[in-house]
Amino acid sequence: MLSISLRRVGDLEGALTAIRESQRLIAGASGSEVLRSFNLANALVREGMVLCSDGDVSMNRPDEALAVYQRALEIDEEVARKDPRDNRSRYLIGVVSLEIGNILRHSDPRKALAVYDHALQRLSETGNNARMQAEIARALARKCFIRGGNVGGFRAI
Repeated sequence: MLSISLRRVGDLEGALTAIRESQRLIAGASGSEVLRSFNLANALVREGMVLCSDGDVSMNRPDEALAVYQRALEIDEEVARKDPRDNRSRYLIGVVSLEIGNILRHSDPRKALAVYDHALQRLSETGNNARMQAEIARALARKCFIRGGNVGGFRAI
């Protein structure tokens, strides 16, 4: 929470320090491995947002952010592989994939489209509720945005 607050007031260095401290504490925590994995992945997404969040206040360090987001994605994918009925991990895969795609769309639109497709595939595994539908709509909108820009032969749809 401290990291979120510091980011909102523009203290990005403070936010980065706070979220990295949070990750250190999560790594040393006891309890459920799944809960610890979710908490760590969420903290990594927050770090990624401080480093680079497309269209939001950030440090504009996309390469570092992509590495952090990728680590969060790997954690969420591992949880999803262990439990084919776990909707939370699939939702988080969708969220982090959108962050990755939002960064990649500036430098590698084709890869961004593949990432958005992955997000859509994982989100479609979650069932039909408003939260998941909102994330699906965000992913579809991002895909349309890329295609509408006539990138690599794509035209507006």
